[in-house]
Amino acid sequence: VLFRSFGYYVFSAVAQADQCKNFGVGGYMGAGANLMMLTAGWFPESDAQTREFKREVLRLSLSIFALTCGEGAEKPKDEVISEVVARGLLTDSEAKAVKAAQGGHCNVPLIWIQEAYRKKFDMQADDPCIVARMAKVETLTIQMRGGIGTILSLVSGWGLQPLPLVHMMSGLVKWQFFLLALKEGIAVAFMLEHMPPAAQVSQLTMSALIVFLTPIIFQSLLEVVAQIRNPFGDDWVDYPRLLFHKWVRDEFTTYLFTASEASPNIRVIKKLS
Repeated sequence: VLFRSFGYYVFSAVAQADQCKNFGVGGYMGAGANLMMLTAGWFPESDAQTREFKREVLRLSLSIFALTCGEGAEKPKDEVISEVVARGLLTDSEAKAVKAAQGGHCNVPLIWIQEAYRKKFDMQADDPCIVARMAKVETLTIQMRGGIGTILSLVSGWGLQPLPLVHMMSGLVKWQFFLLALKEGIAVAFMLEHMPPAAQVSQLTMSALIVFLTPIIFQSLLEVVAQIRNPFGDDWVDYPRLLFHKWVRDEFTTYLFTASEASPNIRVIKKLS
């Protein structure tokens, strides 16, 4: 029972970290990249107003990820928001609104993203595709929200394994160490009393390996769980948050601006326009 419980405890923690990266970060990044790519095709213009709209969408999308990384690292809310403002991803007025949000503050910029698209589409009231495009915007922003929700449900305080379970597993492992030492001590005493000297060498070697290696293995696995319990922290095995941010920024920028420059020269877009 101990081995099953301990195995579940360890491998569920590993699975959570993997799901957080693949389905949380990956889900947010995929939905955001799709939104940027569609935006580049819908608005290939390079006038100042359109470029400012694209920068706003990009800035707000990156602010969501920055806020989520801070929340995942369990940093104080005010400290995280101040850092995001310093990086130029939120204005002072936007930061005030995010601070005022009691729950789900990481997703507040999604509302502003939808508002930016609504304002942009209002300038093209004669476009018959507005309804379908706005529906796509809402679908993709909801998918971004799903990715962020996956991250927070796996690494935030209310999504992690309960603290009593952590203490219970730690206590059970240490109790198992005591019983193991007692068992091997009795086995060694019995061996020295009843076994011939030739057989004692191999038995002593095996007992020594069991006594030293078993605690090392169990304690190492406990340390692994402690390290990956919060993958957005500052441990050496945690996610490279700034590198993730760079990947997201570069991919979003590539889709949003490079695709806009290429889209007027694509035959299909020419034909549809």
